[in-house]
Amino acid sequence: MPEIVWPRLIYDGDELVGFIMAVFDSKDENALFHSYLCRLNIGAEHQGKGYGRFGVEDLCQEATRRGQHRLTVCYHPYQHGPEGFYRRLGFHPTGEYNEDEVVAERILTQAPG
Repeated sequence: MPEIVWPRLIYDGDELVGFIMAVFDSKDENALFHSYLCRLNIGAEHQGKGYGRFGVEDLCQEATRRGQHRLTVCYHPYQHGPEGFYRRLGFHPTGEYNEDEVVAERILTQAPG
């Protein structure tokens, strides 16, 4: 399923520092999951060093390459949660919820027409 699931390890040289995974599924009836960041894990000792930003920016390039115009992510709205991180990367809450998680999106390009 490499055309749908996009898993990537994030390295600094030879050292594994994190993992990112997305789903690209244009056949999914739920528009939320057409281009969706479903996992981002950066080792605690590596956080705050730009690895997460690097992974998300690489994912945005891949989504654009695949013709996607937006990327979505869901997160729990906890104090000290990932909301600030995603906002700094250009994600904005849509006002929707996926179960108890906030749905946020980043517009990648202007949709045609």
